Amino acid sequence: MTREVVYAAAQQPMPNRSTNFGFFRTLKIGMVVVFMTFFYAVLLFIQNERESTTRIELQHLSLDFSQTFNERLHESIGDLQYPGRVLVLFEQTTLSQFQTITKQAFRSDTGLLIIEWQPRVPESRRRAFENHVRQQGLTDFRMWELDDSGQPIPAQVRDYHVPVLFLSTRDNAQQDVNTLGLDLTWSPERMSSKWAARDSGRAQASALFRVVTGPENKYNPLGFAVTTPIYKEGIVPLTVQSKRENLVGYLAAVYSLQDMMSNELTQLTDAGFNVNLRDSQGGDLQLSRHSGDASVFSHQIDINLLNQTIQLELTATRALLRKNFKMSWFILPVCLLIFGSLVFWLLVLLERKNRLLHNTNGALENSLIFNRAVLNGLDSHIAVVDLTGIILMVNDAWIHFARENGAGHLVDRFVGMNYLTVSKGAANNENADTATRGIQSVLSGQAEHFETQYPCHSPTKQQWFQLTCRRLPISNTGAVLAHSDITTIKQMEEQVRQQAYFDLLTGLPNRRLLADRFSQAKAAMQRSGELGALMVLDLDNFKPLNDEYGHTVGDLLLVEVGKRLMASVRSVDTVARFGGDEFVVLLNGLCSNIEQATEEAMQIAEKIRRRFAETYVLTATSEELPETTVEHRSTVTIGMTVYNSEETDLDRLFNRADSAMYQAKSAGKNQVRIATGPDRKSD
Repeated sequence: MTREVVYAAAQQPMPNRSTNFGFFRTLKIGMVVVFMTFFYAVLLFIQNERESTTRIELQHLSLDFSQTFNERLHESIGDLQYPGRVLVLFEQTTLSQFQTITKQAFRSDTGLLIIEWQPRVPESRRRAFENHVRQQGLTDFRMWELDDSGQPIPAQVRDYHVPVLFLSTRDNAQQDVNTLGLDLTWSPERMSSKWAARDSGRAQASALFRVVTGPENKYNPLGFAVTTPIYKEGIVPLTVQSKRENLVGYLAAVYSLQDMMSNELTQLTDAGFNVNLRDSQGGDLQLSRHSGDASVFSHQIDINLLNQTIQLELTATRALLRKNFKMSWFILPVCLLIFGSLVFWLLVLLERKNRLLHNTNGALENSLIFNRAVLNGLDSHIAVVDLTGIILMVNDAWIHFARENGAGHLVDRFVGMNYLTVSKGAANNENADTATRGIQSVLSGQAEHFETQYPCHSPTKQQWFQLTCRRLPISNTGAVLAHSDITTIKQMEEQVRQQAYFDLLTGLPNRRLLADRFSQAKAAMQRSGELGALMVLDLDNFKPLNDEYGHTVGDLLLVEVGKRLMASVRSVDTVARFGGDEFVVLLNGLCSNIEQATEEAMQIAEKIRRRFAETYVLTATSEELPETTVEHRSTVTIGMTVYNSEETDLDRLFNRADSAMYQAKSAGKNQVRIATGPDRKSD
């Protein structure tokens, strides 16, 4: 301020007090208006945050519910593969045998209520069928159905019948279940899924229905059925007509929707959500659990189960919204901040003009200190560069990382260095070039931001980072570079990939990865003309070991089996585990001549069989029991098929080899049986 300005200010008359009062009155009104405006804005912000949080929570809970539902259903369906194979191999299975082989399928958390064997019986054989069943010990057996009022009546005359011949129930079933003789053809709704399963050759789920548990039983929970078609000799025909002609019957698993998701339903209602499960195709059947008065926040999701869809609707209750509505702690600091800002603004207006520059400089200094503290408090490595790439500042995380990785001598020289020059000279790799080009595009104004991920591994540690470059909001200033550690995310992605493509117990490829390897092998065979082979292996003495020593020792055996298999095959081959004690080997690069290829495959199979015949020494340890060493001998039965590049269906090859394996089982186990084509019998 010049001397002339000071003198002019001294000559000004003293301000009128009434004028000051009017000014302060206007200022107070303005302060109230601003305060109320900010207060209302804060309320709207909190309300929007609450709605957004509630909707996101509904979406996450719906997805978790759907995932849990599908995982339990697929685990349960996998447990039914063994009973289905037994029914094919042993046509004279009795009721007690059926109940024994299906007992292991009843888990406490799958909701499985009933497992039924439902043979297909033509009307012409009905009387003979009923007499045969009675002679087998079921003296009261008869085919029956329900009339429109729900009362049991004799089954009506139809072209064919699908009665319940065998059934097995879980030990803790709420009521005595007895559906023996129930003719399923009485209900088109139940038969629709069976027809679909018959024509497709795969398991199919039904729509929701009230489960029939007996002629006089009033316990009819809401549920659904998963039906697996059983064909002659256990081989799925290729055409729909041949599937219908070779159908033996159905293996049906009936689930109680309430029992299947009981814990999840209880958790959701206890948390304050209303749950509704219903058939997506409409209808009055639904499972509802209410926790209170519903709010307007709800989310619907379709749960897909084997070509059927169940709709889940989650609704947040008003009580939940009230419980989550805690904003008193948030309003107070906001109000104090607003009030303090207004007071500060008022004080600035009353300050002398000669204090304005001082206060402004102080505010700028405090702002710089604050921004610096914020940057230093971040885990990301941050640097600010100008338009030419010169580093203007870096945060503490950047410096700390440099010292950890042997660049501590450059700490005092970072500011002033050209980041683009350092990046280009880092290494002659694509990551450095990509980063340099991306940063240059932001600095030149061609892009607003740039992101890339790159590895930064050391001899002792592997790390991944994400580089983000954003232009500063002030024009012609530069950009902010942030290197964020994403190692944990990459590790989780790798873990997900491992779970998706590898068996968790043995570390071997699973069915999905085997299918991918098969596609790759098929492409290679088309180019080279070489042949391949598929082996299905089944341990001959696995169940007694499990029964005597438990699953811990059984798992050790499966791991050792995987190691012996890997040691017995070539590097170009693939060893996979499908579950239980069933393993699959995919042989690649065999001779283009079918006889020589078969000879090569048999040599490898015999090598595996001899290796498996060696004694297993298994050592099990646990916190509760002392160390246990078990010596076990277990041979292996192998079914195999040789194929060429024209074979495109892996399931068909598997069924061919699987059939050969079961023929070898029936012939005495511990041997190799090969089927070299779809129309050739096993050798």
